[in-house]
Amino acid sequence: MKKLFNLRIFPAVLLGVIVGICAVILIDTYAVAIAAAAVAAVLAAALFTAKKKRAALFFLCVLLGTSAGAASAAGTVAGIQSSAFYAENVTVTARIAYGNASSLDGKVTSAYVTVDDIYADGVKLEGKATLYSPLLSKGGFSEGDVIEFTASRIGSSDGEVGDGYAANDLSKGVYHTIAVDDEGDEPIRIVGSEQTVFDKIRASVASVLMKNMREDTAEFAYAMLFGQPGVMSDEVRETFSATGTAHLLAVSGLHVAMLAAAVAGILKKLRLGPYIRFAALTAVLLGFTALCGFSASVVRAFVMIEILQIGGLTGGRYDPLSSLSLAAALILAFSPFSLFTLGFLMSFAAVFGIVLFDAPIKRKLIGAKIPAPIASMIATTVSSNIGLLPITVYTFGSTSLVFMLSNMLVLPLVSFAFPLFLGALLLAFVPFLGWILSAVSLFFTAVVYLVQATAELDLLRTDLALDWYSIVIYFALLMLISRFSFAHVQAKKILASVLIIGFSVNVIAQSAQAWIFPQRAVCMESDEAVGAVLISGDKAYIAASGEADDDFLSSIEAILQDMRTSAVTFIKSDLTEAESELLRSRSAAIGLTAICTNSEVDPWEGVTILSSLDDGEATALFYGSSVMCYFSGVAILASFGEPPSAAAENADILICNYAAQPIFDGQYVVSERSYTYSYANSVPSDFTFGLNGGKIKKITKWSFV
Repeated sequence: MKKLFNLRIFPAVLLGVIVGICAVILIDTYAVAIAAAAVAAVLAAALFTAKKKRAALFFLCVLLGTSAGAASAAGTVAGIQSSAFYAENVTVTARIAYGNASSLDGKVTSAYVTVDDIYADGVKLEGKATLYSPLLSKGGFSEGDVIEFTASRIGSSDGEVGDGYAANDLSKGVYHTIAVDDEGDEPIRIVGSEQTVFDKIRASVASVLMKNMREDTAEFAYAMLFGQPGVMSDEVRETFSATGTAHLLAVSGLHVAMLAAAVAGILKKLRLGPYIRFAALTAVLLGFTALCGFSASVVRAFVMIEILQIGGLTGGRYDPLSSLSLAAALILAFSPFSLFTLGFLMSFAAVFGIVLFDAPIKRKLIGAKIPAPIASMIATTVSSNIGLLPITVYTFGSTSLVFMLSNMLVLPLVSFAFPLFLGALLLAFVPFLGWILSAVSLFFTAVVYLVQATAELDLLRTDLALDWYSIVIYFALLMLISRFSFAHVQAKKILASVLIIGFSVNVIAQSAQAWIFPQRAVCMESDEAVGAVLISGDKAYIAASGEADDDFLSSIEAILQDMRTSAVTFIKSDLTEAESELLRSRSAAIGLTAICTNSEVDPWEGVTILSSLDDGEATALFYGSSVMCYFSGVAILASFGEPPSAAAENADILICNYAAQPIFDGQYVVSERSYTYSYANSVPSDFTFGLNGGKIKKITKWSFV
């Protein structure tokens, strides 16, 4: 057992698992996985023959991991594809599992919900589904309600990862999309209620929080306790994202570790035997993990704590890198699509940074006469941000000192308050003791205020561009220079220099292209219009369909406010007089210089009216009221109604409010309702286009009205 704990075989297994999953899901071929496994087997055999058993064992572990990862991914994809279901105008019964947004009392406040236990005309559907209907957001529906309705369309995933939305859904078992026929006196009927034990526990906790806390503080506490940020307002949730503290809204290893420490302390006070303490703590943590829906961060923390406990019982030395790798490998073995979700990546990247650099940074700070508690706080914050840096830049397109500052202010406060909160929450179920929870809630109120205050700062924000090659190089470099690398000092210096040069050249090349020749696109969708903002250098093009109202133009203004655009062209086939007047009033704020339309519009100072567009940067074609805009080799079709078949077939990106057949292979669909497993993104979307060699990207740092 000691050898197992001291020998780092699990990082090798994890490496193989990642290779196997990527080969099957991303590259869509078993050949790469088979080739990687074959190479690992040959190297292992050669090294074993040469009596280099440790090196041979490493490649055997890579072989094992590759086989396991490929098998898991293949089985999962096959299961998803076999569960595919397509139908129109069928009667569906399903249970509302959770809403994309909901209140603390479980009331659905979003037009999108996730449903399970689905039957379509009596046929049981495997997995969960995303259900869309504007009726859901109007009140009257709660999590746990069993509903019956007529589905105008049901579509299913083909198991492909198009973006973070798709990966997140697939990792949670959401395989279908359902659109509701909104016509009729009662399109969606509540026919029952089925709450699980965990639903009832969460409802009880929510009730106690609402009785003893301010509304925004109660929402934050609930989101942090159960990892459900959907109960918070959009404004507050976006504030946490902007300051890099959104991880507090997902149950993290920090929360699980605090819970484990509190329970372990109580069990030790009771003077129970080590095996009884192990069983009791495992039961508590397992129950909490189930209560949080087995999210990646909670499972990771649970596995790492269990390994620590087992090591203590058996006398094995705890190795954090091995336990982190084992936790990741286990999660991916059961949920291979988790590899492509932001939550999984950020959770493990942060802990990876802490494992590698927390101890050495802390030693340096203590050596500089900084008090140990402060040194520990700084070391944890800095090391976790080192791990998070590439994922943050890749996702949000920028980095800022606000991320580190906000975490340094908030994390110590949360670390101190969370154990008190857990104790006060339990006492609050006792009559007349809720005041204790009210008192402790002041700490969480302070956290919300601190996050909102730091969100107003803009400290050294830098726009950068990273690809996956740069991210792989970055983490390889971190591993090389860490205390876990036993390479010769001179070899370390040479390899580190090569990696730093490669990383720097790649980042500068990509970022320079974004700085000098920015080419970006944002797909937009509102209740009355759909469209895209296309940016190339100092020029911007707005392709719109539907009714461009004030809210739609406000969103455009918010998008363009950070861009150095000097020429903005608005493209819309049928421009009404009201829209023309609205554009006239907002033209200065938007920077409007031209309008391309089929309608008769009187020009005004500074604005040119065009009947067609082909200026070398963009080409616009009109299909009835729809607009097809060719931009940097990508065809984007904006169509508010049913998309014209001929135009839809030629579109790389289709933006519409109702995507019916035909939908063609390789397209990216942004739609309120979709027939196939197109993505139900509302404004603002946070996906990144993978089209045109990655040149067109959606920037998520913009704020929308």
